[in-house]
Amino acid sequence: MSKAIEHLRVAHHLALKAHHSSEFDAAALMRTWPRLALAVRDVEQALGLADHDRVVERISADAEAIAVTLGNQLWPGPGGTDSSLTAICRALGTTAEHARSTQVDSKAQGEARRLIASIMWTTSRLVGQANRDLHFDLTVGNPDASTAQLDSAARD
Repeated sequence: MSKAIEHLRVAHHLALKAHHSSEFDAAALMRTWPRLALAVRDVEQALGLADHDRVVERISADAEAIAVTLGNQLWPGPGGTDSSLTAICRALGTTAEHARSTQVDSKAQGEARRLIASIMWTTSRLVGQANRDLHFDLTVGNPDASTAQLDSAARD
């Protein structure tokens, strides 16, 4: 098995583990997830995977848009990143480095596609769940609060 696939398996394991190891800070997850989506796109390109449905490309474009708007929004504002997602990004970076220097056979490409899809689904679900939970906590705890008040509470 190629080193690239071995490292992609590590990234996948970290993505699954993130549901239990993340700080579950919605703002930190939002600041980190675009970087992760772009790292997945880099792995896909480095492995030479054909994405006929362009799923990773579409998600990466969304991630780039999120990254741009993060700097112009009150929430999540500046701050730290999520350490669990950052660890996945590092593993994906290592995967891309190895993928550029070795050929991956068609069986390994199939596994890579499956792992990439699972990483994207698992991490986007984590980010979405943390954001839904934050929104619920803010709105249920403050049913009469205005959007500006909720934005302020989310930053605090």
